[in-house]
Amino acid sequence: MVRIWHKQDSQEAAIAALNIEPLTDENSTISHEFYVDRSLLKLIPQISQSYSGYPHQREALLRLTQLWRRLDSREAAIASLEKNTSPEASLTILDPTLIALIQRIPYLYEAKGNNGMP
Repeated sequence: MVRIWHKQDSQEAAIAALNIEPLTDENSTISHEFYVDRSLLKLIPQISQSYSGYPHQREALLRLTQLWRRLDSREAAIASLEKNTSPEASLTILDPTLIALIQRIPYLYEAKGNNGMP
């Protein structure tokens, strides 16, 4: 999601966009993941505030929805959002639903170290 939001070409560049110093000690993997997680959680309120509906921003949020809900495709993410699982009443367009989901993530997140999850 961060890679798409910041228009980066690689995961390393996306992590760099979070201004996290990369750890070189292989034994520091867990602490590095903790710092990445913490930085991602700090990013969430900024995303909500700076969202302008640009196509790359929407795609980033759709990708986050897909990963968060463990869905197979972008289309499945859109379909899940169209079911109006948001606490907001009567959402008829996708953007408010995306933002509502993003705003709930910091409260729902549990750092369990799932491999393969950005």
